[in-house]
Amino acid sequence: MRETKRRKDMKKKFVAIVAVAAALVLCFGILAGCSGNSSKAKYTLLNETLQDEHFAVAFKLGDTELADAIDQGIANVDKEGTVKKLCEKYGIDYAKAWCFKAPATAVDTSGFKGKTLKLGFDNEFPPMGFVGSDGKDTGFDLELAKAVCDNLGMTLEAQAIDWNAKDSLLESGVINCIWNGFTAEGRESAYTLSTNYMTNTQTIAVKAGSPIKSSADLKGKNVVTQSGSAAFELLEGDLASLKATFGNVASVPSYMDALMQVDSGAADAVIGDSVLLQYYIANSK
Repeated sequence: MRETKRRKDMKKKFVAIVAVAAALVLCFGILAGCSGNSSKAKYTLLNETLQDEHFAVAFKLGDTELADAIDQGIANVDKEGTVKKLCEKYGIDYAKAWCFKAPATAVDTSGFKGKTLKLGFDNEFPPMGFVGSDGKDTGFDLELAKAVCDNLGMTLEAQAIDWNAKDSLLESGVINCIWNGFTAEGRESAYTLSTNYMTNTQTIAVKAGSPIKSSADLKGKNVVTQSGSAAFELLEGDLASLKATFGNVASVPSYMDALMQVDSGAADAVIGDSVLLQYYIANSK
């Protein structure tokens, strides 16, 4: 469905506000450890985990050599301390969230020197990938991918994609990896995956002051999530019985769209990734 001009303008304004707020918060170094339950925040993150999961880099099924090379590259930059610095920059708790295990045996990556990593990402998924206050794409995953490519002697070609088109783009070769808060669980048979590198949960966000305190309170309520996301797949699968209690479930192109619906009152709650929702909440003062 095509967006109206008014909706596009609202979305651009929302993006700009979040980006500027994020820059200010990061500059003062107060993002790490922020609680989503601040009375000054526009949204509240409920203290309920719907599913524990992990992020990994996704490659076309069978592309194990590239996956192994990227694993080695991640191990290299992690050992150098780059990952810890990026976690600090983007308000991610390295000790709690970073779960990557280096390959038991070093991988020969010399064959990838000079090659291009064509990375697809969602630029409305902060802090992993988003549009910065300068109008340029940035984020934890993009900076990590750049560091890995530099380490391996590869060229990074990152492009923002329609998340719903990620599979067709990967299959056609337009991109050769998806690196942007990609949930590994339940997708092992559809992709070749890197080693898990970050922990995450699926949870619920509501407007500050909402009477909704748990998933049980969503009975008869309007719930929204991102199309093609892990949360969307979860509601279609393991949490189908919970979904059946909702009054309505909508799926939109991005979590930014989802939060705009909650902000406007069109939806009562968003179900999605905690790492993203925590970031939005911390920057929605």
